[in-house]
Amino acid sequence: MNHMPNRSGSNVQSLGNKKSLIELFRTLTLLGAIIIMLVAQFVVSPGIVGSAASLLDYVRKLLMSITSVGLIAAAVTLVMVTGCIDLSVGSTMTFAAIISCSISSMAMYDQNPTLTILLAIAAPILIGVACGAINGFLIGIARLNAFMTTMATMYVFQAFSLLYNGGRYESGRSGNALFSFIGRATVLGIPTPLILLLITFVVFGILLHRTVFGRRIYAVGGNPMAAHFSGISFPRTITSVYVLSGLMAGVAGLFIASWTLSADMAVGTGREFDVISAIVLGGVTLTGGVGTMVGTALGVLFMGTLKLFYIQFEITPMVQWVVQGVILLTVVFLNGAIERLKERRKSE
Repeated sequence: MNHMPNRSGSNVQSLGNKKSLIELFRTLTLLGAIIIMLVAQFVVSPGIVGSAASLLDYVRKLLMSITSVGLIAAAVTLVMVTGCIDLSVGSTMTFAAIISCSISSMAMYDQNPTLTILLAIAAPILIGVACGAINGFLIGIARLNAFMTTMATMYVFQAFSLLYNGGRYESGRSGNALFSFIGRATVLGIPTPLILLLITFVVFGILLHRTVFGRRIYAVGGNPMAAHFSGISFPRTITSVYVLSGLMAGVAGLFIASWTLSADMAVGTGREFDVISAIVLGGVTLTGGVGTMVGTALGVLFMGTLKLFYIQFEITPMVQWVVQGVILLTVVFLNGAIERLKERRKSE
């Protein structure tokens, strides 16, 4: 009996191989760009690598500068893999930071410092979860458009901050070991925010790549109709990823409050675009169903290195915007080309 060749299986395998090559190329390109920018900075400022201490100090500054973006990006990656987006994370972070600083400096600290600081730590996290739940309800259950909804809630959460303190500058509690631990302490010589950032990427990486929940996220983003017929709940999945996104925006706000001991309306301005830029650079497509946590981590590192590159070479804001716009347009174009290639391969 003659067997016909399995062209469908061959195409799937070919598509998988091409996808792996594309991901490898993207990873190597990002790493290469990061290395080139670092080397350029070292050449211009050789003092950075003049000693182990100065190099470590530079690395610490680089990683600290990307902590808030990284904390949020890890969670927003899940949102974007579902094919949705979250433009409200910057406003959520701002609100959380203002609340945290405000509570830590309340007069009740003199009577009960431990309770006050615990409230200053818990409140921004709970606020983040609440903001995420609002987005999750509107998008996952009410089925509103994610882009328009989170753009609207971005302004609503900004209004919450203004309502709370009238847009005033808030100072955080200095001298309290518990409050400072999150943003300013070290463990075995390693800053606690960096430990928190590493744990965040590991946990969200496992969640996305090694759990049933992660498979549901990819299914919802890759083929919502097939996911529905497979028994995957769209409302539950979408609500969950938005709650996680809000949670991490709250944690980022707490980190900022603890690290800088200050907060105002500008603290999270534009943070959502840094987050989305890093995620898209890392390989998550705007249509959903594609992306990795390693890619997001590299995208975050690229954005942090790029910002230090801007500072080191005194590049004007106007040029910075042009460069970032060109980078994003290039990535979006390449992602679109890759998606069209995949669709052609599937139809063959």
